[in-house]
Amino acid sequence: IGLEASFFWSNLVMWVAVIALKLLFEYFALAQPLALTSRALLHRNWLPCMTKPLQSSFGSSIPCIDGDFILIAVRFFPSLLLCIVDTHFAYCLVLAAIGSIRGLLRLDLG
Repeated sequence: IGLEASFFWSNLVMWVAVIALKLLFEYFALAQPLALTSRALLHRNWLPCMTKPLQSSFGSSIPCIDGDFILIAVRFFPSLLLCIVDTHFAYCLVLAAIGSIRGLLRLDLG
């Protein structure tokens, strides 16, 4: 392709920083607060399953999907959408930071 090694490594560092920033945000802002409420929904058993578990051909039972799983899915859906969108924000922040640093180094003011 003819790309220089420095371009490859700077691109790799940028994407590692983007993914690290994204994962930190998703864990502390999205997943950690939802974990406690999800456990509470599962243990409370507000909307229990009224049917028997489905029997598979191998003898194991498949539990029916009760209302609690649907409530948890509805609670996680906006977070999933935010996980998809926050990649763009993390990319913009890291790109601005790297661009600012590279610009200051090229100015060579000192």
